[in-house]
Order: sequence, then C-alpha cells, then structure tokens
Amino acid sequence: METFTRWVYYFLESLGLDLSYMTNLNRLIVLVLIAVLAFLTDWICRKGIVRLVRKVTQKTKVTWDDLLFNDRVMNNFCHILPPVVVYILLPIAFPDGSDALAFIRKLCMVYIIAAALRFINIFLGVIFHHITWLYFTIRVIQVLLKWMK
Repeated sequence: METFTRWVYYFLESLGLDLSYMTNLNRLIVLVLIAVLAFLTDWICRKGIVRLVRKVTQKTKVTWDDLLFNDRVMNNFCHILPPVVVYILLPIAFPDGSDALAFIRKLCMVYIIAAALRFINIFLGVIFHHITWLYFTIRVIQVLLKWMK
C-alpha cells in the first residue's frame, strides 16, 4: 500500500508541485483511483458475472435457479461489491489512521449493510413469490379435482 502512495508522491514531485500541496493532492489522486476501481468492480460484476450466471442458469433444466439468480437479484448483489472495495482500499489514501478514515469507513459499512439487507430482501421476496405461486397452483388444482368428483 505504501509503495503505491510513494509512487504517486514521486510522480507529483516530478511534475514540480509544491510540497505543501503534495499530501492533499496525493490523497485526492488515490481516492479518485479507488473510486474508479470501485466503479470498475461494479461494471465487471454487472457485465461479466451477471451475464455468466444468466447463461449458466438458462442452460439448466430446472427453473428454481432462474428465479433465484435472476437479473434483479444479481444486480442487487453487485451493489455490495463496490463499497467493499472502497472499505478495503481506504487505508491507502489515509495511511495515518485519521478521523476521516474512521468516518468514511463507517459510512461504507452502513452502505454495505443497507445493500446487503436490500439484497436479502429481494432474494427472500423472490422465494416468497415462488412459494406463494406454487401454493396457489396446488389450491386451484385441489378445487378443480373436488369439482370433478
């Protein structure tokens, strides 16, 4: 981690920037790179992993995996990964362990928890919808069989 910030520091120094701006500019560049990496993580998850899971679930004969791994569930899962990347990489931008690091990491943790709860809610909602549909279908068949007797 320190090697990367040192590299950015030397790069800024080679540009001839004043030392008083160096620390804040170094931190800003690292934060922008972390944000870009989090965006790339989200993009790779949505474009790569979601498409791969969709292709795999379409090739299977069972339908439960189509329901549990549909695009809505998988996209909500992808919302969890970028803040995890930010949470892990933040100490690179704030190596001194400042109060800003603690605050931003707590904000990331709140977002991770909210995204995880949303994912769980949607996942359980899909299961509930499927079970309700199965129960309704069985009840309709039972009523029709009673009428036929």
